[in-house]
Amino acid sequence: MNDIQSHLDRRWPFSIVGFVAVALIASCASPSDYDPGRWSPSPPVFYPGYDGGISQRDGSSDAKGCLHAVNGACTCDGGTCERQDKFVVFGGRNDDDGYLDSTWEWDGNTWFQRNTAGPSARMSTAATLGNKVVLFGGTSDSALGETWEWDGHSWGRRLAATEPPKRMHGAMATLDVNVVLFGGENGNATLHDTWEWNGTTWTERNVAGAPLARSGHAMATLGNKVVLFGGRGERVFDDTWEWNGTCWTQLNVTGPKPRDGHAMATFGNKVILFGGYGVNATGSTTRLDDTWEWDGTTWTQRSPAVAPKARELHGMGTLEGKVLLFAGSDVGESSLTYFNDLWEWDGTTWSKRNVGTAPSARHGSAAAILP
Repeated sequence: MNDIQSHLDRRWPFSIVGFVAVALIASCASPSDYDPGRWSPSPPVFYPGYDGGISQRDGSSDAKGCLHAVNGACTCDGGTCERQDKFVVFGGRNDDDGYLDSTWEWDGNTWFQRNTAGPSARMSTAATLGNKVVLFGGTSDSALGETWEWDGHSWGRRLAATEPPKRMHGAMATLDVNVVLFGGENGNATLHDTWEWNGTTWTERNVAGAPLARSGHAMATLGNKVVLFGGRGERVFDDTWEWNGTCWTQLNVTGPKPRDGHAMATFGNKVILFGGYGVNATGSTTRLDDTWEWDGTTWTQRSPAVAPKARELHGMGTLEGKVLLFAGSDVGESSLTYFNDLWEWDGTTWSKRNVGTAPSARHGSAAAILP
């Protein structure tokens, strides 16, 4: 077994034995030249975890002397101050600690660990809905199927009459008043189902012309659409899709090389993509360190002088007008190397933030913004 394959086995400890089909009802047009066979089929490989939750305001005071309150307001020096948005990461995995269940917040200057009961240790995926963060599923060596919400004070397990099947390595993004969930895998099959959560109810959207089954893809909101790129299923994908709330449309564009394990975040009127595991400029399969922008029409590669190290399974989100990138992993000499560094993208430059106390190194953490 070569080094690359051994590391792949560490990323994806499950094998896929089938693909799940969903009922085909509604349809959007796809480019006529789309050829699902342009890649020769190859067995998918999966990594350990990618799904998690978010943080807590527990009455502690931050560096600005602001006392976090249950309702999201806070008192500063006897007065009131506006509650800040937070970049929150939950869970993840590393070789020393296994799966993690810690919740951390970054306020733009300092990391704070929030001690609160909530989801079990896992890798997972999360998205913002209103003033809450929604978490669904994940993995702790087997697929999970729970819905959790973080309201800025406590985690709550949400029970719905109908829920998506258990899954790991799916992707979520917010569109209007819904969180959109697409794809993932459950250890036996790769999925290509589309679900929406409105804060009370999960609804499956049975649509024709959806992206092929995949996991390890990324999604982000751009205007009135959700953008999906890449992932791994019967092959590694380099396709770009949009969900408009009714149907999926594949866009006939060129852009980043095929990959999975990358991350995306909304940045004004663009989506930023960084890294993942895929094909580099020389044709080698490896962790990637490239930065791309999607403006709704065109992918543009950016070439900053300094960038985060190549990695996959990192988290991204947008806070105070900058894209944040946290954690992830790369191949070391004999094992995976895990990161706990924090980077900011301002539209031109990547800057590493030098911080004191920080979450432990990990990959597969859920990352989202808590308004």
